[in-house]
Amino acid sequence: MGKKSQKKGGGDGFLLVVILVLAGGGGAWNYQRNLTLESEQRNARPFQGYSDADLEQLAGAYSEKTDMLDRKYKASLEIRAGVRDTGALMEERVEEFERVQKIGDKIRTATTRVADSEARLREIRDEQQWRRIGGQFNLHLRRLTSL
Repeated sequence: MGKKSQKKGGGDGFLLVVILVLAGGGGAWNYQRNLTLESEQRNARPFQGYSDADLEQLAGAYSEKTDMLDRKYKASLEIRAGVRDTGALMEERVEEFERVQKIGDKIRTATTRVADSEARLREIRDEQQWRRIGGQFNLHLRRLTSL
């Protein structure tokens, strides 16, 4: 009876080793696959090459720029005026249309610049947040486990 229980125990150990080798091999394959996919999507974190100090300076600069652009945008909204009745002359109506069009263009440009600056600042803040929450460990864990 002693030899039979030794053989059974040895078979269980072998099965466990096979399962561990298969799991390790599958994990390594999955990690490599996710690493390749990640390298193809490098633009997901555009500020990953910057140091923490550089990111902090960049965030401060973009924050100031965003505030300044936002003030300009709000100022452009205040000068926004409707179409004035200029009389019956076609030339005056065309000039009035062009004036209103220029104001609208300035407002659209200001809106775009504010939105672009806010988006860039959000990307910088996201990179900083990613680094704060232990992003490197989570990155390796995600590469290993995500399908």
